[in-house]
Amino acid sequence: MTFPEDGTKLEDMNAQTSSGENMQVPADMIPDIRTDHAGESGAVSIYNAMLRYCRDEEVRDFARRHLGSEEKHLAGFGNLLRPEEKSRFVFMWKLAGRASIALLSLFGPRAIYAAVEAVEDGVDRHFGKQLDRPAGRAEHGDLRALIGEFQADERRHRDEAAEKMGTPGAGLRLIKLLVRTSSAFAVAVTRLV
Repeated sequence: MTFPEDGTKLEDMNAQTSSGENMQVPADMIPDIRTDHAGESGAVSIYNAMLRYCRDEEVRDFARRHLGSEEKHLAGFGNLLRPEEKSRFVFMWKLAGRASIALLSLFGPRAIYAAVEAVEDGVDRHFGKQLDRPAGRAEHGDLRALIGEFQADERRHRDEAAEKMGTPGAGLRLIKLLVRTSSAFAVAVTRLV
């Protein structure tokens, strides 16, 4: 991935970028990074719940392959925030992720993939908006690269989930709508606390 405004290539960033260590976050982006951290807490919970509640081996394999990148994202965003800057509602994100997968596992793999696709699509759009925020601020190029790297991971998760889900019928479209709506509400609340 290359950022056209400054020509930065994601591939040129070193491993420290992925960790988020020693990066400065502009004050106006703290609410965004707070939601990123809380959301990644929920994502880790979702993938762990898939391993716990789902018996379908294909779903479990999907979860095992993507859990590591979600844990990397959680650590990266966690390293960007001081403890008092993190959301007080992280426990709710974790609980919601676990509970939604436990419930959806009763409806089968396609329901789980529909939820993952909806979540990851929302994350992709959320990260996309954030990529413009540090643009033009050379001192925050590493933050921009971090978000871009994580966005690329989330797109891969979304695209694979969409492929495995197949064409959604009315039930899957309803699941996706409920997930998108609840995720948007959670993001709005987490920006504040």
